[in-house]
Amino acid sequence: MKQLLLLILTFFSLQQLQAQFTLEVSPENLDYNLQTDLTYEFSEPIAHAWVINTSDDTVNLRWMREIIGPDCPAQWKYRICDDTACYSSNTSSNVIFGGGLFAPVPLPPGDSTILDIHVIPNTVAGCCKLRINLSHVVSANLDEPITSVDVNICISPEVSVSERDRLSLRVYPNPTSDYFTLTRNNFIKHIYVTNVLGKRVKSFRASMGGKYDISELPDGIYMVSMLGDNNRVVKTVRISKRSPRP
Repeated sequence: MKQLLLLILTFFSLQQLQAQFTLEVSPENLDYNLQTDLTYEFSEPIAHAWVINTSDDTVNLRWMREIIGPDCPAQWKYRICDDTACYSSNTSSNVIFGGGLFAPVPLPPGDSTILDIHVIPNTVAGCCKLRINLSHVVSANLDEPITSVDVNICISPEVSVSERDRLSLRVYPNPTSDYFTLTRNNFIKHIYVTNVLGKRVKSFRASMGGKYDISELPDGIYMVSMLGDNNRVVKTVRISKRSPRP
């Protein structure tokens, strides 16, 4: 009887511990229609996503990739990038128990990490459904499941932006103290700002005439990458952030 009670208490304790961890995945719609140059064997379109810790405690994030679609092209390979590293296509998780890889992403409450899926289509168009399992690492050989999300990715041949449009694309004002905007266009969909170490520090969904606030960033040099419908970088420019002098 005592052993039974202990098992029951242990079970409920684990349930309560698990329930305190919650994650939000952005965007809510994880259906991606990506375009890329399928004549180029090293093309690597990216399905961008973020994982946000909505818990009151730090999550030691473990992700694990599964291929669950029945019609996924056999030629495709997949790489996951988080805030810690970009992993090879042979790596299906950032924490492999007993496998020598232990790199959980520490997420304090309210913090986030990128969870980008890089697809290497090897010149083949098609669609695939992946499942990303997210959990909290408890120890070197134990984790607690939090949630799973399904990601649908379709890749088709690229409809390219003209060279004239690409060359006319500008970021202004530059230098800036608080925000920047783009010259008028209808083909830029996402904007990413990275620091000199290559870490992404701001992300924006592009809009016509939009102003993109970087006022809270420290003064310095940043790279602004502009992405089109195919989630490929159309252009990257350097921008200087300078606070106004008193």
